[in-house]
Amino acid sequence: MTLQQRNSLLAFCAAGPFTSIELQKMMLLYTRQQRTMSPAFDFIPHKMGGYSFTLRHCLGGLQGAGYVSRDTDSSWRITEAGFAVLSKEAPEARLLMAGFCRNVSVRGEDLIRLTYEKHPEMAIRSEIAGNLFPKTSEVVAQINRMKNLSPGVPLLSLGYEGRTLESYLQVLLAAKTEVLCDVRKMPLSRKFGFSKKTLEAACKSLGIEYRHYPELGIPKEDRADLKSQSDYDNLFCRYQETVLKTTLASKAVDEIALLVKNGRNIALTCFEKLPEQCHRTRVLRRIEEETGLNAVVK
Repeated sequence: MTLQQRNSLLAFCAAGPFTSIELQKMMLLYTRQQRTMSPAFDFIPHKMGGYSFTLRHCLGGLQGAGYVSRDTDSSWRITEAGFAVLSKEAPEARLLMAGFCRNVSVRGEDLIRLTYEKHPEMAIRSEIAGNLFPKTSEVVAQINRMKNLSPGVPLLSLGYEGRTLESYLQVLLAAKTEVLCDVRKMPLSRKFGFSKKTLEAACKSLGIEYRHYPELGIPKEDRADLKSQSDYDNLFCRYQETVLKTTLASKAVDEIALLVKNGRNIALTCFEKLPEQCHRTRVLRRIEEETGLNAVVK
């Protein structure tokens, strides 16, 4: 959790109380209004509109630290300990959020409705939009138009380096990915959202199937002394001539290629942002050969 995330959440809880849904919507409105290059939280279209898994995770961390508490009515409040930290380290944040909350005075369904009106792109996966607006509403029409903006990507290459979980998931949603194929040997990460259990749960909540293919991974120790692109190239050549020719790896590649041939949009994922520094590029070459498609790299 960054200081920006901590202080923003504490400031909102000090201006509250808010339910979890209200806190998500207020933070969405606030971050979009700020238009900063580095917002405290990113959001994705979810079942009830804009949602941040990272915000939920940070809120749990603040609760564990004793800085916020949850009432019996599920509303979040700042504790004395949290207020002391906020007053000492970010008093300007407290004043800023208090002013923002006075200007956005609606709560409950009215607050959700407001976020849909201002940011219909966050409502394209909403399960409740039809209950909030008349079917003939321009907001509903705009949401429906936005659902069909992307034609989908049959074969996608995506690294999570430098991305938040939400910005990563946004790429998958924009590509209309149906199956995420994780080719890491060990699907663990110190960065929130990218260890197997958390990533799989996030994907599932968006209707994306997660599959892990450890047989296509590269052991961590093989990547220890990579200093130049030549080092990467040599490693991936060895990988292509050894690992990719094993029975298990060949079977995994065939399985992924079959998904594509059957019309499912798949994304191959690993850590590295640069495709030339990730072994998934060699896997993609095999899949491209089998399917006749060219992968889109993000």
